[in-house]
Amino acid sequence: HIRFRTEVLGATWDDTTATWSVRVRADDGTEDTLAARAVISAVGQLNQPNVPDIPGLDTFAGPAFHSARWDHAVDLAGRRVAMIGAGYVGLVTAACLAEQGNTVVCLDIDKARIASLQDGVLPIYEPGLKELFDRNRDSGRLAFTDDTAASVAHGDLQFIAVGTPPDEDGSADLKHV
Repeated sequence: HIRFRTEVLGATWDDTTATWSVRVRADDGTEDTLAARAVISAVGQLNQPNVPDIPGLDTFAGPAFHSARWDHAVDLAGRRVAMIGAGYVGLVTAACLAEQGNTVVCLDIDKARIASLQDGVLPIYEPGLKELFDRNRDSGRLAFTDDTAASVAHGDLQFIAVGTPPDEDGSADLKHV
């Protein structure tokens, strides 16, 4: 049986019964123990967000959340969005936010990437993304720049979508932020 939005707390193999005893916790906090002949993990590499220690984040008055824990209570309608990073996550999120009527400016330090995006060339493939990208770029709701000051000045919302791979100690590597 497939369980979505469920955290695995532990799993123990029992040789005598040839089954797994799997302790799980659902979104609502309830815990259960399941017996299974097989366990297949399909959590994906980003199931636990690595929130970087950004100076000032603890005193920031606005909403702050990781894309893996999207806060649907935050009203994103009609906003000016600065998307810092025009890689996979940044481009997909930017195109979707623009499709919802927001004006989005994507910032990236890679001048060649920005030039390609301005010319309508996507460096990634995701079903339906090209159509969203073209429609919103052509309407002026989606733009691209390597000018940090202009991007930040544009946005009343700032999204950081750059790589923060884990350092050796497990903390987020912030060199790209």
